[in-house]
Amino acid sequence: GMTQQVLNFDAAEQNRRDCNKTRVLDRLRKGPATNVELAEAGGYRFGGRIHELRQEGFVIQKRRIDGGLFMYELVGER
Repeated sequence: GMTQQVLNFDAAEQNRRDCNKTRVLDRLRKGPATNVELAEAGGYRFGGRIHELRQEGFVIQKRRIDGGLFMYELVGER
């Protein structure tokens, strides 16, 4: 019924987030990346994935390049 549909949606959403998080991490492991590059790798809401990675112990620095352009760099892993 409805509850199962909600659970399925939550599972699919979690799976999508995990997949995007892996793509963001893979991209950062190749070197510094702009917010534009990370959005291409991990979706429009990549900031949430960055937040989750930081909670898991990854050290990710962010610095402003110009205007709305930011550079992210993975400087430490758990």
